[in-house]
Amino acid sequence: MKRVLLRARVYGPLQRQLLASLRPVVRGMLSDLDLQRVNLTAERRRGRLVVEVHGTDEEFAANLIVTEFGTTIPFDSVRVDDLYPGQLVDVGKIGYGVYVDIGIDAQPRVDALVPLYRVRRQLGIGRESIRRISSAFALVENLPVEVHIDDINPSTSSIGAAFSERFVSRLLSWSSDDHERLLILGAPLSLIEETLRRTHHTTDVYKTERLGQFEFTLVCKRSTHASGLLAAIGPHIPVPIHLFLPHKAQELLLHET
Repeated sequence: MKRVLLRARVYGPLQRQLLASLRPVVRGMLSDLDLQRVNLTAERRRGRLVVEVHGTDEEFAANLIVTEFGTTIPFDSVRVDDLYPGQLVDVGKIGYGVYVDIGIDAQPRVDALVPLYRVRRQLGIGRESIRRISSAFALVENLPVEVHIDDINPSTSSIGAAFSERFVSRLLSWSSDDHERLLILGAPLSLIEETLRRTHHTTDVYKTERLGQFEFTLVCKRSTHASGLLAAIGPHIPVPIHLFLPHKAQELLLHET
């Protein structure tokens, strides 16, 4: 039997539903292979996906799954100057930056730290707190991000990072756009689409953008306020939903010019 701990996570109030929605996807990917068993579960700490496959093609199956969902990595395989996808974690618990889970399989847990001074510098913001920056730019729990590794300290098992240019460009692009957004994290797309139909708000959404496996942003039409859309669909989607309001981000950016 081959067991793979993946980087992808299922979490939050809909964890069971997310896991159930992935089972047919994974089994469909492997349907042509010679396997006697395919089992998909979630580990307890952070809800990482665990796939167990057994059969003649188990090695090939494991590689297919890793290619699709990514795998966890040991601490000593992280390299300075490399880019890593991840998700924000423990947002608001510290004042000196934000932590990013980049999928390191270690005990105790190791996350990459993007320090406050780097966040300020990358966004072109002065002496604002991480709490206010996070609020203005929707740097929220479980938000998919990408980081560039700057520093690794094996003696303290710590990793320093910066947001990638691609991620910073996305934030600044959203900030200069005149479309408000809703960030929905930890919900299947099918539930979001069904809720929009059921509440008759499909026409209020300009487009839906996928940020991660179960992370989406609804781009509102110019005539639609994100807060109003949130009030309408929020009661039907039991996961955290966050507002991204361009004017809030612009207030911080313009304050520095």
